[in-house]
Amino acid sequence: MTKNIFFLVFVCLCMICTACWDSRELDDLALITSLGIDKIKDQYVVTTQVVNPATIASQKGGGNQSPVVTYKTKGKSISEAMQKRTTLSDRENYTSQMKVLVIGENLAREGLKDILDYFSRSRGTEPIFYICIARGNTAENILEVMTPFTQNPADLIYASIKTQIKTKGAVMGSMMDDLISNLSNEGEEAKLTAIELIESKEKGEVEENVKKIAPETFLKISNIGVFHRDKLVGWLSEKESIGLNFILNKIEKTYIRIFCPGHSQKRIMLEVLHTKTSVKSKRQNSHPLIQIKVQTEININEVQCENLQIDNPQTIRTLNVLAQKEITRIIKSVIFAAQKKYKTDVLEFGRAVYRDDPDYWMENKEKWNQQLFGNIPSNIQSKVNVTFTGIINNSNLKKIKE
Repeated sequence: MTKNIFFLVFVCLCMICTACWDSRELDDLALITSLGIDKIKDQYVVTTQVVNPATIASQKGGGNQSPVVTYKTKGKSISEAMQKRTTLSDRENYTSQMKVLVIGENLAREGLKDILDYFSRSRGTEPIFYICIARGNTAENILEVMTPFTQNPADLIYASIKTQIKTKGAVMGSMMDDLISNLSNEGEEAKLTAIELIESKEKGEVEENVKKIAPETFLKISNIGVFHRDKLVGWLSEKESIGLNFILNKIEKTYIRIFCPGHSQKRIMLEVLHTKTSVKSKRQNSHPLIQIKVQTEININEVQCENLQIDNPQTIRTLNVLAQKEITRIIKSVIFAAQKKYKTDVLEFGRAVYRDDPDYWMENKEKWNQQLFGNIPSNIQSKVNVTFTGIINNSNLKKIKE
């Protein structure tokens, strides 16, 4: 009995001891919040932003010190460049708190295979950070900009993407797991959100940029970049990006404009609140037909029409029809862009065929993107329901004297 008790105590002690075998003190770690990767010729340029330890120790932000320190290192591989960063400080790289990965556009067009391989193998990196492409720029330039509200670009970019997802519907919150799934799943292609540097990068590097009422430089989260396999092939417009999110059932909220009935200049702004989209494939004349059904609930957000009787049920029916047509136009715009302009199935039509008609998919998947996808017909059914007209019904515009 004594031996059994001794053995159990010994096992428990071993478990307690081994649980901390890889523990590391905070003072030994460089907490990387954002990472930027570019490529110049045959060398990777890695920009790392590390939390400034002085700002952790001081609730006031470490006096006049920046909350982050930016390092730039080069190497023939990403891991080599990352290892070189440790020679610039006394702290070990720690990426489990990383919020954002920014990839330069040139590298994205060359391909993401090396980046995917590095992060798939990287121990200690949680794949829950947002990934975006520096549109028309380098990741280094993006991460060196000092911005209003927060001096840590990672916090700004992360929060901006979340806000855009919740309010506009023209971006996509893709993380590493999403990207790997897009590239490995049958009938899918990758898509990543763009980030742009507006105005002068040089002016954005100085502290005065964040002290002005109207900063001369700022970062903008804008639209979606589309890929064929692991290579960036182009950019969707705002309208096309919203259309893509409609198809993929990723709209949390967005806005659409329709013209006032019988008026070609004045508009009604509609707030899209709830959307449910289904995409199915069925055979028609031995080929797939993609059926897209979209159900949407909207609010009336702004009315420029002077004589529109919002409290009239017929008016609501008219607005429903106009909104349905506009949503259909938005969806058609991205279908055209994907099928004819970029020739890449970011719409995931192939995924629908794979799911609903596996025999056809197995016979034709090798020629899907190059020969079939561009000519696959689709049918869009949009149903809209106005659920709220605002705190007033009819506009007060007609009461205003000339």
